[in-house]
Amino acid sequence: MFLTKTNHVCTIEDESSGSYLPPVTPTTSRLKRCKRFLKSIILIAEINPQSTEFFRKMTAIREARLRQIQSKSWIIHPFSTFRLYYEMWMAVIFFLCLVYMPMDASYLYLTKTGTGTLDTFLCTACIVDIVINFRTGYRDRKENIVMKPGSIAKNYVFGIHFICDVLSSIPEARRSHHDFILIKLLQYCSMLRIVRIFTFLDYLQRSFMYFKVQAFIFFPLKVGVVAFLFTHYTTCCLFFIPNVCGYIRFKEYLQRNLQLFVHNATFNDVMGVYLNNTYEATSFILGTSHSYCIVSNGHFPSGVETSLKLGYPWVNYFYIIFVYVIGKLLTLYVTGYNCLETKFYEMMSQIDSFMTMNHFPLTLQKKMKDYYYYKYRRKYYKETTIEKYISDKLRKEIKYHDCRKLVSNVTIFNDLPQEYLEDILSYLKQEIFLMSDIIIEAGTEGDCMYFLASGTVAVSSPSGKEICHLVDGDYFGEISLLVPKQKRTATVIATETCEVYKLDRKSFKKIIDTETELYKQIQQVAKERYKSTKETERMFLKKFVNE
Repeated sequence: MFLTKTNHVCTIEDESSGSYLPPVTPTTSRLKRCKRFLKSIILIAEINPQSTEFFRKMTAIREARLRQIQSKSWIIHPFSTFRLYYEMWMAVIFFLCLVYMPMDASYLYLTKTGTGTLDTFLCTACIVDIVINFRTGYRDRKENIVMKPGSIAKNYVFGIHFICDVLSSIPEARRSHHDFILIKLLQYCSMLRIVRIFTFLDYLQRSFMYFKVQAFIFFPLKVGVVAFLFTHYTTCCLFFIPNVCGYIRFKEYLQRNLQLFVHNATFNDVMGVYLNNTYEATSFILGTSHSYCIVSNGHFPSGVETSLKLGYPWVNYFYIIFVYVIGKLLTLYVTGYNCLETKFYEMMSQIDSFMTMNHFPLTLQKKMKDYYYYKYRRKYYKETTIEKYISDKLRKEIKYHDCRKLVSNVTIFNDLPQEYLEDILSYLKQEIFLMSDIIIEAGTEGDCMYFLASGTVAVSSPSGKEICHLVDGDYFGEISLLVPKQKRTATVIATETCEVYKLDRKSFKKIIDTETELYKQIQQVAKERYKSTKETERMFLKKFVNE
């Protein structure tokens, strides 16, 4: 039932605050101001692109923020302002780690000790990241946000990242020159930083989403970064793997030769070895043969030469096969797995060209982009092709699954059997309205009603008097279907991006019998809303005339 504004309790917080935190007054101490600021940046925020992508509506974000405040917890929300800017920072740190650490571990005895400052800086940043990971919530497999400290610690410790993060973040051990094998192995553990490559790509994508980088720029950049890091790691491993095996079996041989490298190596020598291995790695990845080396230097052998000298040719053979297979899988990943993402970007590129050629205003261009991003979530697919060859029964079950949240929220659907609900849902048509879109305008003829699946709408009388807000599970527009030749009695405007399901008059008469309990419930609500709207309009006009 519509409620007048005097009885309507709005759940949106005070605009002057921006959060549910206590407002700052002139008498507020500096300590409380500091605590309030720290609390505000760890709360879920609309500025973080993940918030709108996960919840898809502002009311859900505000409810999550209110729950976080009420819990009185200092756990960092994964969709907070702090995480947004921290992930931008860590994207830079992870990229430096993924480039520097494997090269430092592979060419440890060839590099100069002048890189110790960079090594300490990166390791310190990674140690801080370990601490922050214990204080940051996460999204589980069931798409729930977990904010309990115990669950966060368990998820991180028993995951693949914790051990690798710790072992690759020990600067003293990695810079030690003791002869113990354990210390040497710890020096090589920085290669484990490779497990963070997908985390780095996620951080990079979120940063690009925040800065609204065009899709045709991000996707080639992402592929290029993956190709570069894979080639870089392959290059380092060509020198790294045979040296590790050789150290265990031929410790004295390597120490004698590598110490010679330290005394005689220059920057050009190190880069020569690296480029030589890069050439070999590129050949292995592409599956091509190579008949010469870029660098020829008897003091600094390539990875292949090192493995042959140490009596481990099989190590190199297995590694070459492994790299070749991974290279082909990477090609399939780019061309196959991301085909939906690629098609989406191609579609957005066509839309950009279409809007440019037709000189669309900037506001309309933004609405077009927001619509497609909301509907497809960066993966384009054809629903008609998917549903073309399935049976009607299966199509109804799929529709019921897609609308399960709508069914659970709409109270008039609660007591209906599933088969009857599937019939009703099969006639519903999905529509998406963006912020400020007029869904229903008072005084116009109506031939359909709407079920609100996600979002918030504002209901106003014909004179513009706001009556209330409707949220998930509400429905509107039913008066025009129940009362013959009845025009719309209220205006409904989307206050945020809304997902609704439309039921037209023909389908309404076909599936909802006038003698059913469902029809009587809708009719009763329609009468109460009609009466409430008319009364609100009458009181508003009377007050306006008196003034």
